[in-house]
Amino acid sequence: MKKVLIVEDDEAQQEMMVEALSIEGYDVDRAGSCKDALAKLDIGFDLVLLDINLPDGLGIDVLRQIKQKDRDAEVVMVTGECDVDTAVRCLKMGAYDYITKPFEIDELTIIVRRSLEHAELNRLKEAQKLQVQNELKRLKKE
Repeated sequence: MKKVLIVEDDEAQQEMMVEALSIEGYDVDRAGSCKDALAKLDIGFDLVLLDINLPDGLGIDVLRQIKQKDRDAEVVMVTGECDVDTAVRCLKMGAYDYITKPFEIDELTIIVRRSLEHAELNRLKEAQKLQVQNELKRLKKE
């Protein structure tokens, strides 16, 4: 079961996201602030849905810390603002995608599914790359 962390300070929005993703079969945890999110990162999530504006800081700063800890971590930014500059900054920093509130449940579940598929493909690609490197080393020794 894939683990998803929802970092959202709006309780109604957070609850809607938790319910929708739980129904889809994901193991969902939640945080309402930057501090709470950072405290939970060591648990290890397959995906983080991260609000841009949080009561104690900016989600973009949390994104930076997530990527410093785990370059391959999948993050989807969530915001109530349609700010193209912020979206581009987040994508350049390694966010997989960006979703603007309000959004439809179907839109959320599609983005979550795609981001997790993307992460799995990246893991498979890295595993194959390592396998090829090991095979080349073995052949050079022979």
